[in-house]
Amino acid sequence: MRQPKVGFIALCAPVHVEVIDELGRSFPVTGAAEMACRSLQEVGMNVVRYPSAPLVAGEVKDYQVKDFNRDALIDSREKCVAAFDYFTQQHVDCVVIFLTTWMWVSHYTQSILRANLPIVTWGLRRQEGCQMVGLLGLHGTLDELGVEHEMVYGMHDDADTRGKLLRYIRACMVTNTLRRSKYGRFGGRCMDMIPGLFDNNDWLLKFG
Repeated sequence: MRQPKVGFIALCAPVHVEVIDELGRSFPVTGAAEMACRSLQEVGMNVVRYPSAPLVAGEVKDYQVKDFNRDALIDSREKCVAAFDYFTQQHVDCVVIFLTTWMWVSHYTQSILRANLPIVTWGLRRQEGCQMVGLLGLHGTLDELGVEHEMVYGMHDDADTRGKLLRYIRACMVTNTLRRSKYGRFGGRCMDMIPGLFDNNDWLLKFG
């Protein structure tokens, strides 16, 4: 079986891209985002970045990195539209949205709704960058809009966090595969049991 194909983007409020915190560190946790992306690759995911260049080149030693690729942060509506258009063209199974700090949710909801792709929202269990603020803001908004998604709050190298990510991503891949497959059916219900009925409408709603 093929490996899941995962779109990966890192979000940031436009006003925070250049912010330096009180300890002289870059406010958005771009190092953490790069670690998270690489952790998906380490467990065998086929990761599709947008843009394709990494957030941080070479070895990543800290969660907050001054010399990061600013073009790789999705900090505007236009970048988000381009990212989700690209993921749709690449036929990804789901999109992992990593929160590097606060973000303006309204910049991203239109693209998420239009693309209609499964979503994972992810932030590390750390104080740097105030990731939880952006994570909960996006989670609450998607809940209100009725967008099915999985919220993950945990470290990139934590076994439980990786397990939660992998289970959801693999389920998305199976669903996506079924939606592009033909299926055949024969026979009736086993021992005339009503619970054994095959509901064509229910199948079509879930898998097309």
